[in-house]
Amino acid sequence: MAADAGVILAFCEGQREVDIVTALPDVPALTRIIAIDPVTSDDPRVTQLSDALAAGAPMAPVDERLAQASGDDLASIIYTSGTTGVP
Repeated sequence: MAADAGVILAFCEGQREVDIVTALPDVPALTRIIAIDPVTSDDPRVTQLSDALAAGAPMAPVDERLAQASGDDLASIIYTSGTTGVP
């Protein structure tokens, strides 16, 4: 399902979730996995949330997009555990 969604980023709570996500087959677009709690992983896609926050990010692109957004814009599409098949 993650491949169908074109997932490029995953947030994982801890080690168990990171292990599950890094083992997913056929998710070529998944290039970054952010772990909220400290984890151990040799997978180069895995980053600790604290490290990602410390590295910072340019905010200008975010500010530009927020200025263009309206209440009618689609914010996100979320797959849930209730999803039973290929979309």
